[in-house]
Amino acid sequence: MAKQSHFIVVIDENGQATIDYDTSINHNNGDVWDEDSEMWFYRTEDEVSDAYEVAEEVLLSLVKQTWKDN
Repeated sequence: MAKQSHFIVVIDENGQATIDYDTSINHNNGDVWDEDSEMWFYRTEDEVSDAYEVAEEVLLSLVKQTWKDN
């Protein structure tokens, strides 16, 4: 797992899950950590943008399913 997408997830009392894009995750404001280069990247970089979007969809799907099951 060379790249990790980092998110802040907000869930309201109705179970609606959203991603908070306004909160800085780290000092560089990047949200994708590359374990190989040990650097943060912004999701707008071409190399990580597609993977970030896929990770975002998977995360929201999992959060919504988990909330629904409880």
